[in-house]
Amino acid sequence: MNNTLKKEHIHLFARTIKVLMSKGYPEIKKVPLRKYPKSRHLDIYESKFASLEINRVFQASSVPELIRDKVLSEDLSKSLYYCFFLNHTKPKKDFIEILGQNLFVDFCKHGFIEGKVGGFRCLFRFVPAKMGIYVTSAFDRKLPNFTYLSYDSFIFARLLSGHITFKSKIASILDYCCGVGYVGLEIKRDNDFLLGIDVNPYAVWNSKLNAVLNGHKNSDFICKAEPPKDRYFDIIICNPPYIFLPLSESNKIDSYGGEYGLELTLRFLESLSKCLKIDSQCFMITRSPIISGEDYLLKILNEKFSYLCGEYFYLCDSLSDPSSHEERYGIEGYRQVFLKVFSKSNERQSGWIFHASEGDEKFRYAF
Repeated sequence: MNNTLKKEHIHLFARTIKVLMSKGYPEIKKVPLRKYPKSRHLDIYESKFASLEINRVFQASSVPELIRDKVLSEDLSKSLYYCFFLNHTKPKKDFIEILGQNLFVDFCKHGFIEGKVGGFRCLFRFVPAKMGIYVTSAFDRKLPNFTYLSYDSFIFARLLSGHITFKSKIASILDYCCGVGYVGLEIKRDNDFLLGIDVNPYAVWNSKLNAVLNGHKNSDFICKAEPPKDRYFDIIICNPPYIFLPLSESNKIDSYGGEYGLELTLRFLESLSKCLKIDSQCFMITRSPIISGEDYLLKILNEKFSYLCGEYFYLCDSLSDPSSHEERYGIEGYRQVFLKVFSKSNERQSGWIFHASEGDEKFRYAF
């Protein structure tokens, strides 16, 4: 597949979503995706907070199969889940029963469904959200068109809904590291203008597709490595890659965050002065390594970015333990964090205000 979005692609995905919706596909968002081994952290999260979520689609769970079997009690709903969300290889008849012969053939013709040993696999995941369905690639990093949409995007959109203040009828929004466009499109109002930027051309392809499929006008998505230096925005959001991977895996552009996972985060903060204007707001979701018992990102913010006017929200502890690679660099764990940055004003001096969840609340936003 090339990275040019065509009208026939839009029509094909629109037809598919119409079929999926008619067969009850949104029920899938009640099933948690990822399975984690049982841990004290996950015990707290599952017992106190997971049940509060209406949309569980990207939540972690130690027993997702119990929820799946309860929610997806019919053979059709399970087939939808395995074919179009988990992207398992399934028999041809499963796809034809859902899509019909003609739509299945069209998907295969465009290379969006591939033949595998034992059946066929859809190369795209259809993710149910609040009001519609978003398209991203199957979760397979071997795919040349791999794109990433996961629970941090859902958490980010929810946090933004409680923190953004729209100060005019029409706002200009920059979504840097936009991925498949979910967060920017979810917060955008009808008349707002949204510019999405991502280094992955296939993420930009998906963003354009998702904008049309979900009825969002006044948006543009471009493939670029850096935020624009000559434009100012009312609202800036950023969900950068922040996984600390070995250098040998640096080709994973949707996850690779450089040293300690913070290179893109810090580079973005350095660029903010070029696109923040009076009364503008910037928001970021990322994570911070704990090294020698100290929050490394917070330390860097206070040492090198004290000229910014910002707030730092320590949301929760990570559910997973550091890998052996991370431990070799002294990383003891991670905090998931949410940053708010504002242009300087007479009401607020520069510097960082720290907010921390207390006790078990540290697991409310675990992801």
